[in-house]
Amino acid sequence: MGIIGSIRNSPLTNMNNTIRFSRILPCAIALAAAALFATTTSATMIGPVDLGTAGQFTLLALSGDIQDSGPTGPDATTASVVGLVGIAEGGHKFQNSGSRIYNGPIYLHTGTTFNNSAPGVPQPQMGPQIDAMLAQASADAFSA
Repeated sequence: MGIIGSIRNSPLTNMNNTIRFSRILPCAIALAAAALFATTTSATMIGPVDLGTAGQFTLLALSGDIQDSGPTGPDATTASVVGLVGIAEGGHKFQNSGSRIYNGPIYLHTGTTFNNSAPGVPQPQMGPQIDAMLAQASADAFSA
């Protein structure tokens, strides 16, 4: 008695393997997506980030300008920015116009240009100690 054919090459076997693979692939994709979703969901629940000395600033430009203009008249608010404001690098500019009101000190790195026509903006503080404080705030913000 001789073997006429092989089960290995049977069209029925190949179809079953294809069907199994087509069922396994979507399940594997669904499991991978669920695992990815589970890890991103838990990552959002870490909590507050400690910004170090940068956390005390309401507005801190780490590498750029601050340009702020606002409404005058009845649309003006009593305080546009409340808290510490700073520009951490020299060579940038702090520019204000309109009815902007800042309730807090302004710290500018040496070499920053100050241009202000808004009546509610205090004069900035500059100097070596301010530069050191701004450098620490910038380092803390980037390492957070």
